[in-house]
Amino acid sequence: HLSLRRQRQMCIRDRNNASSYVGNFIKIKKDRDILNTQNMEFQNNLNDILTKFNSVKVNLSYYAESARKNSISYDSALAKVQNNKDNFNEILQEFSQINVPQNQIKLYSSFNNLLNDYNSYVNSFSSALKKEKSSSKSKDNSLDLSDLYKDANSNYDTMTVSYTHLTLPTKA
Repeated sequence: HLSLRRQRQMCIRDRNNASSYVGNFIKIKKDRDILNTQNMEFQNNLNDILTKFNSVKVNLSYYAESARKNSISYDSALAKVQNNKDNFNEILQEFSQINVPQNQIKLYSSFNNLLNDYNSYVNSFSSALKKEKSSSKSKDNSLDLSDLYKDANSNYDTMTVSYTHLTLPTKA
């Protein structure tokens, strides 16, 4: 026969084990709920940023072609490109402030690469358009436009590939 004292010790041990099990279960559930909330917030933020990005992600060559045809001035074309850069920089700022759950780092990194690719495109295009404007003022016809925009076009193609391969979760 187990002594009364021994039985009491076993009951206390069993109660402590059950309490520990319930505590661990609650902690696991709470951690899972937190992660689910973080993932949902991240997905919503990324989808909002993608929507904004889609509104500025354009092939800027239209502005250069319009300036060449005198439909708009080079200054106007440069202002439109600058406006695009300003809007894009707002998106970059917003993107830099989102919280990234540990299990979403790969997606965040892919999206960051896409934004960097577009940033490279806009900067190289802007630089080329400024050179073209200077050349047009000096009436220098020796400028090879395909060579001038080579980097911009390459950066645009790279961005397009990054965009095509980006896989975002569906909106929660």
